[in-house]
Amino acid sequence: MKRISKKTRIGIITVVFIILTVVATSTVGVAETDPLVTLSYINQTVIPKIKEEVTASVLATLEEREAQKPEEPKAETPATPETPSEKDDTSDSLKYTVVYMKKGQKLFASGENTESTEVILRSGEVTCISPFSDQGIADMTVSKEIYNGESLTKNHYCLIPRGGDGRGICAVSGDAYILVRGEYEIVQE
Repeated sequence: MKRISKKTRIGIITVVFIILTVVATSTVGVAETDPLVTLSYINQTVIPKIKEEVTASVLATLEEREAQKPEEPKAETPATPETPSEKDDTSDSLKYTVVYMKKGQKLFASGENTESTEVILRSGEVTCISPFSDQGIADMTVSKEIYNGESLTKNHYCLIPRGGDGRGICAVSGDAYILVRGEYEIVQE
């Protein structure tokens, strides 16, 4: 077997290096002209096509809905506006009432046994009132039961589960503000 001289090896390595360099530099130009990679291609071609398709889809959906919409009867007399007496009472039951309690006042859930009352202590200090040893007020924020004599935590959503069973809260500090939703009654101690 014939040995390859050192000069020949260096020459072969140099030729291979030059060929690889030419191939590598020729692919750089392809990446710059490839429309899938450049930002200008996306801005000038892809985004306008997407906008056209979305607009066409929205218009088609609107036309479908307009075609499916039943004909509205033409009223001869204008509709009368709702008066407060005709207003639905359910909107008031969804609102919280700010209740101010003085030291010693008690708030009880009222109504039937199936009615619950929601309370959120905003300021002051109040404790739970419950005639039951194993039931109290549900602190829904931390999923625990507050028993008779225990303090409510500020800004926690609490639930008095039934009205008329003796469960409620008692203000133990000078001023307490509570958000209440549901039926309740305040009793002075």
